[in-house]
Amino acid sequence: MKNVIWAARGLAVIGVLSVAAQPAFASKATDGLGATCVSRHVEAQPTRFAELETPIIASRLHEGGSVEVRVDLDEAGTVMGTYVLASSGNAALDRAALKSIRASAFSPEQVDCKSVPGSYAVFVDFPN
Repeated sequence: MKNVIWAARGLAVIGVLSVAAQPAFASKATDGLGATCVSRHVEAQPTRFAELETPIIASRLHEGGSVEVRVDLDEAGTVMGTYVLASSGNAALDRAALKSIRASAFSPEQVDCKSVPGSYAVFVDFPN
């Protein structure tokens, strides 16, 4: 799993948990096929966060919490799987977090100018 912070605008904060990030190289590099890329290492990034919907029952009961979700991305940045790593203690909030991450869009991590698959930890926060 990786170590960058992702934050969504709006009510929820979504971020990646622990990853040992490698420094990005400032020099241009080639991908081995002659194409030039700006950096040899680029972290995976969210390109669009899906709207986070708090379940009605949790909202009515003023329940909130944080869910830690593992998201697996393929080399195109497509979400291949989502799993709850740390539950909020409320199954409805956990399901809503998974739904939101599945519907979000990501750009993949790039290593040596090539897109690579990866697994990332994402925090989803539901305020009370």
